[in-house]
Amino acid sequence: MKTTQSILDTLTGTQHFQALAKHRCYRKFLSLLPPRFQEAIGFVYVRNETLHVALRHPGYKMELNYNKELLTSLLATLVEHDSSCSDLQANSVILFNSKYATLPEQDADRESIPHYHELSDGAFEDNSSDPDLHEQFERLRATIRRNRQRGDVEHD
Repeated sequence: MKTTQSILDTLTGTQHFQALAKHRCYRKFLSLLPPRFQEAIGFVYVRNETLHVALRHPGYKMELNYNKELLTSLLATLVEHDSSCSDLQANSVILFNSKYATLPEQDADRESIPHYHELSDGAFEDNSSDPDLHEQFERLRATIRRNRQRGDVEHD
């Protein structure tokens, strides 16, 4: 009985799945990088002995420009230690900003917690004769009381 790993090794050795083997090598290369660089890089590929690095944000370009030698040396080390990644030899590095590799969006639906102590206790007079305004005052009063009761508002 063949193991899953042996089946995958057999499949990635065929011509149809060589792109899958390259992708595995690219992921290995990215895992060797420091976490800061892993966050900065969207994807990589090698073409004509040049490592192309797509950046997630233009701000990372200067930082990685200073570390091009690190990228080439890590790629050379990977090729030296893993014979299946021998196709990834590169002599130079090109950095570019990619619109397809963006930073993940922050969770916009997350409820924000106020960072102040609720000073009001919700005991105020409502002298309005407008029923809509009266309803808004009541909702405000309920919100204030709920904030004081929950105790999740913190004092800065």
